[in-house]
Amino acid sequence: MLLQRKIDRAMKWARERRKGAQEAPEVDPNQPEKPEDLPPIEDLVEKDEHLTLEKGDLKAMMLAGLLTILPVCLLALLLICLLGYLLMGGFRG
Repeated sequence: MLLQRKIDRAMKWARERRKGAQEAPEVDPNQPEKPEDLPPIEDLVEKDEHLTLEKGDLKAMMLAGLLTILPVCLLALLLICLLGYLLMGGFRG
């Protein structure tokens, strides 16, 4: 299945969180957490060594973003201009 490893990792995280919530002591929500109680960010973020960009990947992502967003923006701009034209007395013939 596509993305099965990520699904398994999310399910494992949810199980551990649920188990940890049952064993956790009472916490005062008004008292902020101390930085020394928090784990370092390096432990929380998984390093994925296989996530590297190839030569044309950045250009392809920029082009895909433009092809996705630009038509929607142009359509919205066209609707705004048409509405303004109608409100200013256009189409009177």
